[in-house]
Amino acid sequence: MNRTGFAATADTGTIIGFLVIVLVVGVAISGFHHARTGVTVPLGPATGGLGPEAIIPGATPGAAIIPGTSTPGPASNTPGPASNTPGPASNTPGPASNTPGTPLLVNPIGKGLTSERVDMGVDYGGSGLLYALGSGAITSTANAGWPGGTFICIRLEDGKYIYYAEDITPAVSVTQTVTAGQVIGTATGGPSGIEVGWAAAPGTGTTMAAATGQDAEGLAEGDAGDFPTGYGVAMSDLIKSLGGPPGNVNGPVQGTVPAGYG
Repeated sequence: MNRTGFAATADTGTIIGFLVIVLVVGVAISGFHHARTGVTVPLGPATGGLGPEAIIPGATPGAAIIPGTSTPGPASNTPGPASNTPGPASNTPGPASNTPGTPLLVNPIGKGLTSERVDMGVDYGGSGLLYALGSGAITSTANAGWPGGTFICIRLEDGKYIYYAEDITPAVSVTQTVTAGQVIGTATGGPSGIEVGWAAAPGTGTTMAAATGQDAEGLAEGDAGDFPTGYGVAMSDLIKSLGGPPGNVNGPVQGTVPAGYG
């Protein structure tokens, strides 16, 4: 070839090289732009959509991507409302009662009666209704050895005896069965008042305090009721625990009682 042909060939090569450089620079700029928007090559199939290697900044891996944007779609695994919320309690306990396994007992002292001393039992003044401490059978309603002549006694279901003595008008009769809380008499408000306590079997007039000698100290001074007895205090404590008025304990308590009386 002559020099002219060589120069033409050289010019053509220069132009092609220049075009290649422009193309490379353009591709580099395009790649930088894609990197800033978070889209990386390679692109997906011929459809032009994003391929499996596309990355969106800030997106949770695996989250759905709205095509053409970098905003994740709404989460599809948001848990629904809890379905095991417990319903209303069905075992709410009822009003308090006596210890399970023991007979039902209620306050035997009605309104209108006022506390006095504790001796062989618990003394009360005033007038008002008297109630059966518990369910059982009437063993006595009278005893001439007591002031006023009344001695109502109930043999309770657990075998113990309770008495109501002195100025009382009975509302029951011997051998009658009664239930806890039933009216068994009325305190009249007479001068002797009334006395409520534990009686000794067979429930006809003797107190447990007298049967066990707890009244001996009082008798030595001329009055069996001069000192509080263990059985008298036990009855006072029981009445208090049932919501009734306890008696007044004055002086040293004479004797103790077995379990189950207080």
